[in-house]
Amino acid sequence: GATLSLPQTAVNATSTGTLVVTNRGSGPGLVNSISGGGAAFQLSGVPLPQTTVDAGKDLRVTITYSPTQIETSTGSVRVDLFNTSVTFNLQGSSTGPVFAYEAVTDSGVSAILAGQAIGLPDALVNEKSSISVRFRNTGNADGRITVISVAGTGFTLSDSPFLPLTLTPGASATVTVTFSPTQVGRASGRLRIGDANFELFGNGLGPVLAYAYMVGTSSIPVQNNGSVFFSPVAVGRSASLQFLVTNNGTAPTSFGSISISGTTTAFSLSDAPAA
Repeated sequence: GATLSLPQTAVNATSTGTLVVTNRGSGPGLVNSISGGGAAFQLSGVPLPQTTVDAGKDLRVTITYSPTQIETSTGSVRVDLFNTSVTFNLQGSSTGPVFAYEAVTDSGVSAILAGQAIGLPDALVNEKSSISVRFRNTGNADGRITVISVAGTGFTLSDSPFLPLTLTPGASATVTVTFSPTQVGRASGRLRIGDANFELFGNGLGPVLAYAYMVGTSSIPVQNNGSVFFSPVAVGRSASLQFLVTNNGTAPTSFGSISISGTTTAFSLSDAPAA
């Protein structure tokens, strides 16, 4: 009925204790079996069923404690003798750092988990937006951060603490992730803080212009420095077509001018919007 306490153990480490069964009588004794354990406890060196222990001798069973998270673990061990049984409780407590993460924006603070995606505010091409990621040691032992990095086009870090960084229980640090898109569209990256990884994404905003001209009801695309072809026109007559500029992007743009240049005066503009 007593409790056998194992030493305080770091998460993902092990500690051991030994259960000793001693025959202090004057004749041999019979141990039918020894069993038990628990989620974080394992028994090893368990004797075969119906093992005889001579007078003055003992047998030993190793109890291994292997915590995988910060908690108080419990278990039990049962020793079945020839005419009775005894049971002992097992108990162990674990220590270690536990990191919690938060995204800090102008609109507030939100908790994030390792592996979660973090969205950065949309930004115009060649402009920037940013978000701060705060990480805190909520465990009961010092935690060490050896790497803070970011990968992905357009993503950079600033205000990063010096490494290696040791966070005592309750201490926190912050790093700023900046998104500076170089092209329109969705960009993705990855942030790493210690052993935790976070997916990053952001949208680059900007104009995307497409050019075409109309021949009848058909729209013919034309690239920059491309050519616009008129059907043959008799001398003294005229023909016209519409030239189209479409913004397929995510932000407005403006024109400084719309004009025609060249060595001939045969071409002219009409209905051109004001620049």
